[in-house]
Amino acid sequence: MAYEPQFSISLRLLSLVESVAALRERIQSATVELMDQGQAGRYRTRIIGK
Repeated sequence: MAYEPQFSISLRLLSLVESVAALRERIQSATVELMDQGQAGRYRTRIIGK
């Protein structure tokens, strides 16, 4: 018995989902960059503070 989906995705919906996924990826990578810069700042502070 072949699988028959109950719903189909329109091209418009697929486009929106792809846009949301791309935006989420950009936000996530920007957050990682900020966290990395924050970590570097903490290390510099610790070295200078010694």
